[in-house]
Amino acid sequence: MAAVLRDQDEAMAQGAVVHHLDRRAAQPLTDAEFTVWAHIMAAVIGDRDYLARRLGEWTC
Repeated sequence: MAAVLRDQDEAMAQGAVVHHLDRRAAQPLTDAEFTVWAHIMAAVIGDRDYLARRLGEWTC
Protein backbone atom coordinates (compact mmCIF):
# COMPACT_ATOMS: atom_id res chain seq x y z
CA MET A 1 0.00 0.00 0.00
CA ALA A 2 2.86 2.37 0.75
CA ALA A 3 4.11 1.89 -2.81
CA VAL A 4 0.72 2.92 -4.18
CA LEU A 5 0.81 6.11 -2.12
CA ARG A 6 4.14 7.07 -3.72
CA ASP A 7 2.44 7.33 -7.13
CA GLN A 8 2.98 10.77 -8.69
CA ASP A 9 -0.74 11.08 -9.37
CA GLU A 10 -1.95 11.71 -5.82
CA ALA A 11 -5.64 11.50 -6.71
CA MET A 12 -5.16 8.12 -8.37
CA ALA A 13 -3.11 6.84 -5.44
CA GLN A 14 -5.67 7.94 -2.88
CA GLY A 15 -8.49 6.51 -4.99
CA ALA A 16 -6.77 3.13 -5.04
CA VAL A 17 -6.31 3.19 -1.28
CA VAL A 18 -9.94 4.20 -0.69
CA HIS A 19 -11.05 1.30 -2.89
CA HIS A 20 -8.88 -1.06 -0.82
CA LEU A 21 -10.23 0.37 2.46
CA ASP A 22 -13.84 0.03 1.34
CA ARG A 23 -13.33 -3.49 0.03
CA ARG A 24 -11.66 -4.69 3.24
CA ALA A 25 -14.15 -2.90 5.47
CA ALA A 26 -17.03 -4.64 3.71
CA GLN A 27 -15.84 -7.80 5.44
CA PRO A 28 -16.75 -8.42 9.10
CA LEU A 29 -15.41 -5.55 11.20
CA THR A 30 -15.46 -7.33 14.53
CA ASP A 31 -12.69 -9.85 14.04
CA ALA A 32 -9.28 -9.29 15.61
CA GLU A 33 -7.65 -9.34 12.18
CA PHE A 34 -9.55 -6.18 11.23
CA THR A 35 -8.18 -4.32 14.24
CA VAL A 36 -4.62 -5.33 13.37
CA TRP A 37 -5.18 -4.40 9.72
CA ALA A 38 -6.64 -1.01 10.69
CA HIS A 39 -3.61 -0.19 12.84
CA ILE A 40 -1.25 -1.14 10.01
CA MET A 41 -3.25 0.94 7.53
CA ALA A 42 -3.22 3.92 9.89
CA ALA A 43 0.57 3.74 10.01
CA VAL A 44 0.82 3.50 6.22
CA ILE A 45 -1.68 6.31 5.62
CA GLY A 46 0.19 8.58 8.00
CA ASP A 47 -0.83 12.20 7.82
CA ARG A 48 -3.01 12.01 4.71
CA ASP A 49 -6.14 13.64 6.12
CA TYR A 50 -8.69 12.28 3.67
CA LEU A 51 -7.47 8.70 3.96
CA ALA A 52 -7.27 8.92 7.75
CA ARG A 53 -10.87 10.19 7.89
CA ARG A 54 -12.01 7.41 5.56
CA LEU A 55 -10.34 4.76 7.71
CA GLY A 56 -11.88 6.39 10.75
CA GLU A 57 -15.34 5.95 9.24
CA TRP A 58 -14.81 2.20 9.29
CA THR A 59 -13.15 1.96 12.69
CA CYS A 60 -15.50 4.04 14.83
